[in-house]
Amino acid sequence: MSRRAVPRSAPVPKPEPEKVRYRILSKRCIWGRKGEIVELALGHRERTLVMSGVLERVETEDRPLKSADEEG
Repeated sequence: MSRRAVPRSAPVPKPEPEKVRYRILSKRCIWGRKGEIVELALGHRERTLVMSGVLERVETEDRPLKSADEEG
């Protein structure tokens, strides 16, 4: 019996994590300054960063931006 090579199948693509809004709580965060709100797609790293006190998850607010008030 001879062995044959098995063709490699394409890897299953991982789903992209959705973007979530976070408030930065640490001075040493690389995504922005302390107190800023940023939108990041962290995926599996979110829990670690929230529990360590680097980020805080911010609920979405349905209100217009300040720039919209100035324009109209």
